[in-house]
Amino acid sequence: MFVRQISKITGLKWCEKNVDIYFINHRHSFSDPLSINITGKSVEYIKYIFIHEMIHRIFIQSDYDHIFDIYWRRLQRSFPDLSMGTIYHIPLDAFISLIYSNQPSKLMKIKKFDKKLGADYIMAWQIVERESFQKIIYQFKKEVTSSATSRQCLLQ
Repeated sequence: MFVRQISKITGLKWCEKNVDIYFINHRHSFSDPLSINITGKSVEYIKYIFIHEMIHRIFIQSDYDHIFDIYWRRLQRSFPDLSMGTIYHIPLDAFISLIYSNQPSKLMKIKKFDKKLGADYIMAWQIVERESFQKIIYQFKKEVTSSATSRQCLLQ
C-alpha cells in the first residue's frame, strides 16, 4: 500500500522488487538499508518514519540517479548556504506535508519531532513552510517526474 501511494504522489515508479526492513533498537533510522529504530516509539511514529525513509528510497533508486543529480544541483544553486542534508529533505518534507495535509495535528507532531533532530531538519521544514509544499511538489514533478516517465520500473 505505502509503496504505491509513494509512487503515486511522487510520480516516480518503484524500481525495487523487494525492500528488506530492519527494526533496530539503537542509532537513528535510515533508508539504505532500510532500518527503523523502534525503541520506545509509538506505532504512529514508526509509520511516519517508514514513509519518510521510503520516500528517501524512491529518490535514491539507481534508475533516477542522473535526473536527481540535476535536481539536487539546481536546489544547491537556489539555496547555496544550505547543507545537502537540508536540501535532501526539502522535497521529502513537501511530500510528507501532502500525505498528512488532512491530518494537521499529526503533521504538527511530525514537524516537532523532526525539528529535534537538528538544524538540517529545522531548515528544511522552514523552507517548505515558506515556499509551500504545493509549489515545491509542482517544481519537483516538473523537473524530476517529467524526466523520469520513460524509465521502466516494477510498479506504477
